[in-house]
Parts: sequence; C-alpha cells; structure tokens
Amino acid sequence: MATEFEKFMYAKYPGDPAMQLEAMNLKIVVIFVSKLFMTKEQRKVAKKIAKKMIATFNRIPFPTDPSLHILSYTYNALGEVYLSESTKESAEIAIEYFEKDVEVSKQLGDAVSVDTAERNIVRGKAFFERNNMFINSN
Repeated sequence: MATEFEKFMYAKYPGDPAMQLEAMNLKIVVIFVSKLFMTKEQRKVAKKIAKKMIATFNRIPFPTDPSLHILSYTYNALGEVYLSESTKESAEIAIEYFEKDVEVSKQLGDAVSVDTAERNIVRGKAFFERNNMFINSN
C-alpha cells in the first residue's frame, strides 16, 4: 500500500522534500480519518508514513510554517495511532509524540494546537494510569 504511493510520490516530486512531505500528509490524513477502525496493518502503514514524514521534514533546509504545521499534525497523528493500540507501552510512546507536538505548536504560536496536544497528553496519561492500575491490581 505505501510502496506504490511512495514510488508515485518520489517520481512526482524528486528532490523536493517539502512537496513530498505534503503528499505524505495527504496520505496519512486519509488513513488517520479511520483511526477508530484501524486494522493492525493500517496502523503499521500509518506509523511508517509518519516516520518517513519526520525524516523528510528534517531534510528541508529552511522549514516554513506550512511544513511545521504538517510536522505538528504528524506528531499528533502518530500519537493517536499509538494511543489507539490500547497498551501501556503504546500510551507512553503516544505521550512522547504529543509532547513533540506541543513543542512544534508553541514554535508556530498556534494556541489551539498547543491546547489540543496538551489535552492529548492528559488522555494518554489517563489511559496509561488506568492500564497501570489494572495491571497492579492483579
């Protein structure tokens, strides 16, 4: 699934990491929309694309606000994907990505995204603590 898309994207935008990032963003948005009903394979693909997006972002010499917004969204989406796995370990990883989203959103001065990311951190911690409580009560 991602392989055909990647071939298309790299052929369409060779040497243009900003456009590659935007194309990958569209792909992850499509996958992320169905986050509540994601299969294990879709989660795997979403993680792979998001991690490539982060690596691609790091190749952009002078990131612009649109690129930073995409990076923020990517961190949020990756956090949501990990949180949807419903394990203690995945909740910890999700929190790390939500914290990165807070950093980027603050850099952008995007108060709404900062608020969303901070609420996601609380959700992740609540999930983590709830799972920890059940694990420790046995």
